Amino acid sequence: MKVVESPPLIRRAPPRDKRVAFDDRRLPSLELGKEIAASTVVTQAMKEFARGGRVVSVDADLGTTSGLEAGVGWADTGKALNVGVAESNMTCIGEAFAVLGTTPGSAPSARFSIGG
Repeated sequence: MKVVESPPLIRRAPPRDKRVAFDDRRLPSLELGKEIAASTVVTQAMKEFARGGRVVSVDADLGTTSGLEAGVGWADTGKALNVGVAESNMTCIGEAFAVLGTTPGSAPSARFSIGG
């Protein structure tokens, strides 16, 4: 058997504008002493961030608990993805959407998170 080596058929994604346009008057306001669930704040914020059409959420089987899916889905159900138990692939799926020019967000479990 002869081993044939070839260079990988990949290329870097072109530089892209990663800024998300939003109106800060539409972001949730928090009141001192008033309790509010973190997922509620995330949902309200993502509704505003997703208005521009560039934000995509990639969540797993517990996606309803983070607030990402509900917020982005409010703006565009086609951009609120749930990968189910394929959580370990979530980062790869998010990166694919980033290459396509969107700004992905995901809420993985700790064991699949990278960084801090």
